[in-house]
Amino acid sequence: MTDSNLWNYGPEVTNYADAEIVGYKVEARDGHIGKVDKHSTDVDSQYIVVDTGVWIFGKEVLLPAGTL
Repeated sequence: MTDSNLWNYGPEVTNYADAEIVGYKVEARDGHIGKVDKHSTDVDSQYIVVDTGVWIFGKEVLLPAGTL
């Protein structure tokens, strides 16, 4: 990611505008984070929102698309 914007999907990601990723599990190097709740494909403002738990205790976390 040295030459890309953090708020855009990386060059290896294609067809992101047509992708339906809501509901996918999100994993980090150290374990499960949650599931994709929402995502944006707006240019220079691409992100995913991850729901980290059950509705009463969970949080929503915004991740820039470049972190995927």
